[in-house]
Amino acid sequence: MPLRAYEQDQMFLLPPSLNEWVREDHPARVFSEIIDGLDTTTFREPKGEGRPAYHPKMMLKALLWGYATGVRSSRKIEERLEQDITFMWLAGLEKPDLRTLCLFRTNNKEALENTFTDVIVIAKSMGMASLGLVAIDGSKKKQKARERLYAKEDFAYDKCEDAYLCPHGEILRPAARTQFKGKYSKREVITYRTQRGTCDVCALRENCTTNIKLGRAIIRDGYEEYRERMRKKINTAEGRLIYGKRKCLVEPVFGQIKTRGGFSQFLLRGLEKVKIEWKIAAIAHNLLKLTAAIRKEERILPALG
Repeated sequence: MPLRAYEQDQMFLLPPSLNEWVREDHPARVFSEIIDGLDTTTFREPKGEGRPAYHPKMMLKALLWGYATGVRSSRKIEERLEQDITFMWLAGLEKPDLRTLCLFRTNNKEALENTFTDVIVIAKSMGMASLGLVAIDGSKKKQKARERLYAKEDFAYDKCEDAYLCPHGEILRPAARTQFKGKYSKREVITYRTQRGTCDVCALRENCTTNIKLGRAIIRDGYEEYRERMRKKINTAEGRLIYGKRKCLVEPVFGQIKTRGGFSQFLLRGLEKVKIEWKIAAIAHNLLKLTAAIRKEERILPALG
């Protein structure tokens, strides 16, 4: 069988065009076009001396395409700019290092907020967004709290007495207070229990706790009032109707960001930096939505600039 010629050291007769590296229908092209139309004048002005700064649109493309495709680490983005054709094309063969990428991400909070707003405005002008109903969602680790066990909501809290009343009529009072202090925040967690031996003789014990020695425990922190207030709102007819829309409005967004974007945890530390990272993830997600709609010819990208 004849074989095709294979030569790693061959020379190009004419210089290759960078634009030929990415196929015409690649989503990165639409992604890039949208960012080209954004106003990036609010990003930090480069210093007058020293090496010229990288263009903010190039940095945005590398950073946002990384978050859109599950590459969030500045070190990983730096590697992709060396190895991945799509990243190389988006960056025009520029190769900012991981520190430059990280500083761009953390030093442009207000500019990134403006970019988030600009993308929302584009989506609204394309008929893809409205501001009538805002939905939020959260994420937490899955836990095995068992079948037939009473839930925390089955225990009534008395604010004046600072105590819980169990379904059997027994009172749970504060038994321990634990202080959790992190680098950026602190909180107190209170553990409520019945008197020693009370759960031992309770006829409903099997439906409530497996801890024979200490009995059932209820944990409460400083955010419990907000949770209870929200539960009361959800349990109304109007609340259930609005809450039912959540699975269509916001749950798919979280699912896409976590699965396609690989966003299982924050990489940055500190409340302000976490806000920045979440804003970047949201911008990347919205850009993917715009890109998909434009590629399907469902929408036309409005004139920008």
